[in-house]
Amino acid sequence: MGMLQIETRQKSDSPGRVRYFRMDFKGVVEKLPEIIDQDKETAEEFYRYFKALANLQIRAEKGKESRREKEDREHAEELYNLLNNTYWRRIDMFNAGDLTEEEPDNIKVKTQLAKDRTTITKLMALSAKYEDETIRSSFIALCDDFLKGSKATRKVENLLKYFLTYRPDEDVYSVVTDSYTNLRAHET
Repeated sequence: MGMLQIETRQKSDSPGRVRYFRMDFKGVVEKLPEIIDQDKETAEEFYRYFKALANLQIRAEKGKESRREKEDREHAEELYNLLNNTYWRRIDMFNAGDLTEEEPDNIKVKTQLAKDRTTITKLMALSAKYEDETIRSSFIALCDDFLKGSKATRKVENLLKYFLTYRPDEDVYSVVTDSYTNLRAHET
């Protein structure tokens, strides 16, 4: 009937996901004539009751959508800071020679990862699809390849933009998936 909807979202206070069930009262009002015999005395009472719930739901969702978007945006900002700090730590490790067998001839300078409205929007979408730890692990693998000058990342100018590359035909963030797969392959 389409009156019950299920949505899975990232928890704001922990790395897990929560499944939410939502009753669409507007859909109930539309289907009520098919569910309840209109000749009964209670049919009008049911109609008024569910109509009132539908109106309350519409008003509540307008505020909730903006709150949810605000929470998602704040989470994306936190994720950006996590990735930026991770990048800086990996630069420190590279400069100290921890990522290679010896200290490098040329040290890398810490720079801020590029950030704009599009980046935050893409981070929101990325965090809806992957757990934060998966994102961080993938980014570590990409940073290491980038800092070591691997062939795959040699021409990359904007590391975060490259990391957020999305292929809609496969519904996948290809760099995240590839980096995570490579990381797991090296661990085994």
